[in-house]
Amino acid sequence: MRAQIMEDRTPVYSGTGFSAVAIAKLSAGSEIDVLSSKKVNGSKWLCVSLPDGQMGYLPGDTKIVGGSLSNLNAWKNTERSDAARGIVLGGICLGAGVAAIALMLVMIESAVRSREEIVFPFKPVCLLAIGAILYGGFRILGGIVEYFQSYRD
Repeated sequence: MRAQIMEDRTPVYSGTGFSAVAIAKLSAGSEIDVLSSKKVNGSKWLCVSLPDGQMGYLPGDTKIVGGSLSNLNAWKNTERSDAARGIVLGGICLGAGVAAIALMLVMIESAVRSREEIVFPFKPVCLLAIGAILYGGFRILGGIVEYFQSYRD
């Protein structure tokens, strides 16, 4: 997305980390290409291509305008897709855990009916299944919270 810087002396950083340094200062009206957006340690960042071809990062709250999108929409879309990905992963883990427990119950019931000895490591599998259910549940809740927070910010 092509965008224009709105504030004079806007710093562009070499990365998103604590040790990132300013590699350029852009004047108001400078044109950039917003390549992607991401959230790092709770801070929003825009990956941009400068007019000279150099790549850098702008804080997510940098005032830019571009076409029909603003910097707000640029990172919100990424934030929402990350939240949706977390919800799906949580659902997969939760479903796998429930399926594993259901399968173990069927195996136990079958062994009891046939009066056979059970030769399956139930304790470790049961613990892993419960862990998957808990992890999946928390991933789903975290994804839902992150999704709704993207509307609040």
